[in-house]
Parts: sequence; C-alpha cells; structure tokens
Amino acid sequence: MKRTLWLVLTIALVNTAWAETRYLTSDWEFTNDNQAAEFQLDWPLHPTKGGAEFTLRRSDGSLFLQATIKDTHKKALFAKDNMVGKYRYYHPNGKLKREGTWDKAGTPIGLETEYSELGFPKQVIRYVGSGWYVTEKSYYEDGQLSSESTGYD
Repeated sequence: MKRTLWLVLTIALVNTAWAETRYLTSDWEFTNDNQAAEFQLDWPLHPTKGGAEFTLRRSDGSLFLQATIKDTHKKALFAKDNMVGKYRYYHPNGKLKREGTWDKAGTPIGLETEYSELGFPKQVIRYVGSGWYVTEKSYYEDGQLSSESTGYD
C-alpha cells in the first residue's frame, strides 16, 4: 500500500514538474520576455484526435481562451486556419464570454453564444456558411429574451 501511494505521488509530481508556462505577445507570438508578455500559454499542449487542446491566459493568469489547434508544428501556431473545433473565450472576471465551433479552415460554424460579464446570454448567432451569419436570439442585460429570429433555414 505504501509503495503504491509513493508511486502515485511520484507520478503526480513528475507530471507537475513537466508543466510550464510559455509567454506570448499581444500578437500571440512567443517571447522569452515575460515582462512584455500579454498572454501565458499553459504548456505542454494536450494532444487530441484533432490536434492539441490549449489554454491561453491573460498576463494576470486569468483564463482568456480554451481551444484546439490542428498542427502543433506550424510556424504560425495560432493562425486562424490552425484553429479547429470548440472554443471558449472568457471575460477577465473568469465568466464565459463566448463559445462556439471553428471548422477546418478556422471559420466559425453552427451556433455561437456570447455572454455578458455577469454570465447572462447576450446573443446567439448561427453561422450559415462563408462567414455569413444570422442573429437567432438577442437578450437584455438581465438575461431575458429580447428578440428571436425564425424562418431562415
């Protein structure tokens, strides 16, 4: 039992030791100067079937974006065409700001929901292709439904 506990703790500490932070400029380019960094990237990235999930934080450590990139070896790692799948942006207070899905070209598809800093929905957009979208629902600041569109499918 003691040996198993020791092994579990050792594995946990080794994994923690491998985790580090990479720093990014406001243009999402890597920098070694953490004083000039606008963003922090949790490293290493987490491999998935479709690429690698990542977490990007503001310089104060608060969440900014959680998403997936296709090619971890691409020079422009965070280029629009390297983003794919579900994404979640966050307000500085940690509440969800926007969530949706990117297609293989990094273009939003399907539904995207935007939230207020209080966590209430602001609007729901349906991306219908080639960058075109329709606002399906709009909400008042208190989260109550303001308007709803129909008949565009």
